[in-house]
Amino acid sequence: MQDKKNRDIVDSQGNVIKSIKDNKTKQFLKDNIWNILSTGLATSITLVEMINLVISKNFSVSCSNFYGIDGKYFDGTEMFKNKLIFIFCALALFAYPFIFSYINKKMNSKLYVIFTFIITVYIMFFQNLSYTINLIEIIPWAWLRRFIDNYATIGVFLIVDIVIAYFIIIRNFFWKNKKYSVCGKIILAIALILYVLNVAIGITIKINYEIADKKEYEVIEQNRAIVSNYDGKFVVMSCEIQDETIILKKGTYSLENMTGVSITYHKYEKVICE
Repeated sequence: MQDKKNRDIVDSQGNVIKSIKDNKTKQFLKDNIWNILSTGLATSITLVEMINLVISKNFSVSCSNFYGIDGKYFDGTEMFKNKLIFIFCALALFAYPFIFSYINKKMNSKLYVIFTFIITVYIMFFQNLSYTINLIEIIPWAWLRRFIDNYATIGVFLIVDIVIAYFIIIRNFFWKNKKYSVCGKIILAIALILYVLNVAIGITIKINYEIADKKEYEVIEQNRAIVSNYDGKFVVMSCEIQDETIILKKGTYSLENMTGVSITYHKYEKVICE
């Protein structure tokens, strides 16, 4: 018999056998899948281009204000692409442990599980190191930077990565039907919180990167710092170097050929533009 109100096909006991509404939805998606994908792709490309335009414009204005140079010499397209790639990689790295866990169920191989566990710990630790570097760079106190770099990063995050990989990869394969103990839930929750916080802070710092945060500069002869490239030439500013501090002379710049010059690359602890 058929229930007219819900338009579902049911048996004599009232159990739903087939939903006409669900079938119509599936058929609509099947018939229009390419239109939906093409529309979504076009919309995504348009949205990305609009965001790129806004970020590039803001970047050129920010550089102009910081260096005292015309904004036309600065193109934020590369920075936008770097941020986009960074976000995509971050999301991919966040998802891969669960992908490994799913593959392990299909493979049903203990050796493969151990292998994916080791790979997962390695990749997660490398990921945490990358995010922690971004965090360390904004800490003003040298002693705290050294402590986090030498102890907290290796000690805390390595343990966190092992715990998360164990629960997602090892436990989910060997003891998937066993209920979590209260202690296990607490340990996993703490590990996930620390991991998510580190990832969130690292991504936030990377996305909110401003030209004033830049510490790496290339310097050519007679203390001239390269701040950009324009029309096949270097945009250089006069500068003064004092130990680990570089002082840029705001508003003083020139265009110079890229060939026939000796370039020194260095990461400074402090950058001043005045």
